[in-house]
Amino acid sequence: GIAITADGNLMTRTANLDLTVADMQLTTPAMAPTTFRMALQTRLSGNQLHIKGLDIVSEAMRLHLSGSATDLFTVPHIDAEVAIGTELSQLAATFRLAGDFQGPLTTRLLLSGAVNDLHAQLQADLKNGRIAGRSVDHGKLRMRLQDRQVFVDTVGLQLADGHVDLNGHADLRGAYASGQELLPNNLE
Repeated sequence: GIAITADGNLMTRTANLDLTVADMQLTTPAMAPTTFRMALQTRLSGNQLHIKGLDIVSEAMRLHLSGSATDLFTVPHIDAEVAIGTELSQLAATFRLAGDFQGPLTTRLLLSGAVNDLHAQLQADLKNGRIAGRSVDHGKLRMRLQDRQVFVDTVGLQLADGHVDLNGHADLRGAYASGQELLPNNLE
């Protein structure tokens, strides 16, 4: 079932929303049917949105998001963290991937800054797992988005018979006309 508790005042731009979804099933052609639970707690105060927590739990993964957004009605600024924990075998079954996938995968995404020039850091780690049947002692990914540039600090796989380390950089600044922003300045 779904439970919603909400209240608010438009004049003062304040609101509270608590949402709980229990035993919901998601079915898409690309995925096996997945049952999940979700809980969301948010608060709006003036031009600030606080997400105390968004938790999504299924057989395949556990996701937690928390953070805030300020200056909602001009150029929003975000400060948020998303943490995801999953078992590769469950994830592979959900997405109907062939092959042997095993091991715990943890992912963390940090977002900060104005939405028209968002900074992000992504890190993912796999320890003592298998990817497509190949043993992986440790796998890691470290990426950043900063000043409209993507930095792949490392993509690393430590295998029983060797290791792979990659890094790179993509400059996206030229993809935007001078001063062009991702979102308009005034959303009111």
